[in-house]
Amino acid sequence: MDPAVDLLLLDVNGVLYAYDPEVRIATLARALDVGADAVRDALFTSGLEDAADAGDITPADYLAAAGQRLGVDVARDPWAEALAAAVTPDRDVLDLVGSVLGPVRGATLSNNGLLVRELVDRIYPEVADLGIEVHVAAEYGEAKPDRDVYRDACADLGVAPERAAFVDDKEDNAEGARRAGLRAHHFTTAIGLRAFLRDLGLEPQAGGEA
Repeated sequence: MDPAVDLLLLDVNGVLYAYDPEVRIATLARALDVGADAVRDALFTSGLEDAADAGDITPADYLAAAGQRLGVDVARDPWAEALAAAVTPDRDVLDLVGSVLGPVRGATLSNNGLLVRELVDRIYPEVADLGIEVHVAAEYGEAKPDRDVYRDACADLGVAPERAAFVDDKEDNAEGARRAGLRAHHFTTAIGLRAFLRDLGLEPQAGGEA
């Protein structure tokens, strides 16, 4: 049977990768020789990370603002290495997704800033290896679960919302995609994702069972 969709749109952290923000904070703090609380406040409590995710600030301005708050230069390399240290690929889910690509395109849609997209090969190399297109909410000036971000991503990728499926570990984000007209799945386990893909007419190939 032909797939019910042409595009599989995926969240990254919490679906394709496990993510520990405390590891990210601690790793960056060590690299910059500053306190972990200072990093947490500079990136998160301040709202700087949210501004980057929403596309309100450029990567260069984001790093400059972080450095100004911390009193040290924040370069791309230690920033990327800290985020890479905080994520662990979920091999079962990556294999499962990889096994159904071909009949459908794969792309990511995460609440991240443009710096993540620029450095994706270093942070999420397994995504790049699968040939999944990388997109972040900052490109569209919105953030999940705003329904416009899903519609704008679909328009950018040339796919009608009703021909796209979205997977996210947050129920609110999945519901936002449904409101935008996409088929959506609230991810909790690889087994549940496999059932969702099968319902779409995407049968995992040998080696892609989770």
